[in-house]
Amino acid sequence: MFLHKRQMTDLVVLFLIAYLVSLSPPQGNCASNQSPAVPAVKHTPQEILDQIPGVKFKKNLPDNFPVPKYSANVTKTNFIYSTTGLPAASATIITSDPAQKVFDWYQDACKGAGWQITVPTDDALGKTAKRGKIYMLRGTRPKEQVSLFCMDLKKKPGTTISISWTKTP
Repeated sequence: MFLHKRQMTDLVVLFLIAYLVSLSPPQGNCASNQSPAVPAVKHTPQEILDQIPGVKFKKNLPDNFPVPKYSANVTKTNFIYSTTGLPAASATIITSDPAQKVFDWYQDACKGAGWQITVPTDDALGKTAKRGKIYMLRGTRPKEQVSLFCMDLKKKPGTTISISWTKTP
């Protein structure tokens, strides 16, 4: 196994937060669960995320992110990274390009960036996909690893790219 149990838990939490944030409206507000007599307190998604200890959120991927960044026809990005423990980060990129095109680009770009990648067989992926095709790869370099998923958007043409990266001991 590539990751220790604690690292995998941290990575899964980062991935879920990035995915949930990608679903939220860019400037939306949420109200707290207060009674109707008390005015609702409104918080932006950024204000809520800023309260999570050990994690920071940004709208854009940093230039020094170690995984190549897909940039064609991108409509939204989110980036979450750890501030304690081993470095870990999760990115979500939404593009209007088809998943197969994005995945092919990532295979070439990751290989070109020195990642040793493995891709599951179509048969193995077919058993995990409940809706549409899921493309995934795992990559390793000395003391770091990446998991990448490309999935079709549900309601319109395009792709959600989910990237989880971590340093390894």
